Amino acid sequence: MQKLERITVFHDDMELHPGTIRVNLGRGHNGLRSVGAAIGQSYWRVRFGVGRAELCNLSTNASIVMHT
Repeated sequence: MQKLERITVFHDDMELHPGTIRVNLGRGHNGLRSVGAAIGQSYWRVRFGVGRAELCNLSTNASIVMHT
């Protein structure tokens, strides 16, 4: 098994403006709950901002992910 400090999870974050990047240790939103349950909270996560549709003048949040 890999050492947990070598595991990094990358995921999008609608609460961050597009292009913004944040790095944190463990935790996260509900979508990461299964990661925490499987390996605990000692993993790095990198969040990259995709913003919300209203911030980017797009009709849906899916459009943001598809264009980012």
